[in-house]
Amino acid sequence: MKYPLSEVFDRLTIEMRKAHYGKDNAELLAEYRKVIGQKFGVRVADIVWETVILALANCDIANLEYGIRTNNETLSSEEIGQRAVAIRNINNMRCVAKSILGRYAGEKTDPERYDSKQKFTSILQPLGGKRRGKATRTRKS
Repeated sequence: MKYPLSEVFDRLTIEMRKAHYGKDNAELLAEYRKVIGQKFGVRVADIVWETVILALANCDIANLEYGIRTNNETLSSEEIGQRAVAIRNINNMRCVAKSILGRYAGEKTDPERYDSKQKFTSILQPLGGKRRGKATRTRKS
């Protein structure tokens, strides 16, 4: 491929967005993935691929949710329902990408675990909320 790698990454994200909306560009995407794999290895190319899918899904979900929150008084119930279905479908794609990335990292994964209704405030906090019991120590400066 005649492009510098930075351009390949840029074009990959653009073409993956187009594919997400229905464009038939699988051959071009495969070529970009191949170039990344030749430079960094197949595993890195796979991680980049799934990460782009995850980013696209998160962006679409955020946009749809924002549209519902900011227009909830003007949207019809039917439009809100259509957006909710779209969010669910995109979230399924997101969960699969997270599961694949987890497998690449050697984690036991289950796409369903990401949809649990547990309170979540931080990736650094254990699932289920803050620990109870002893107060945690803080370091004074």
